[in-house]
Amino acid sequence: MSAANPYDPAYTSAPVQGEFYRPRRSHIRRIDPLSAGKVLALVQALIGLVAGLFLSLVAVFGIVAGGGDGVAAGVITGLGAVIMLPLTYGFMGFLGGVLGAFLYNVAASMVGGIELETEE
Repeated sequence: MSAANPYDPAYTSAPVQGEFYRPRRSHIRRIDPLSAGKVLALVQALIGLVAGLFLSLVAVFGIVAGGGDGVAAGVITGLGAVIMLPLTYGFMGFLGGVLGAFLYNVAASMVGGIELETEE
């Protein structure tokens, strides 16, 4: 293994004696609102799908526990949850992402953004 391999026991992230170590700094000055909206819409839609599947499972258990009474209501609730929750969560995630990115851009224009420190 080479010394540049971080999985090598001899590897050290400390600077070598005599080398000048300077961390690399970068700033997040702007986030594209449409891009943030699309990403958060997808993430929230997936969360909505999981929640919808869970709710439809609860509806199935309700149908079984009820002895067959209200089967139509249980099926409609289960299918409605699987369809409507991802759509609703995705739409609200998109709005939240766009609004959040817009507010971040306004705040970053005033204070300079978030500073990240990375190492080469």
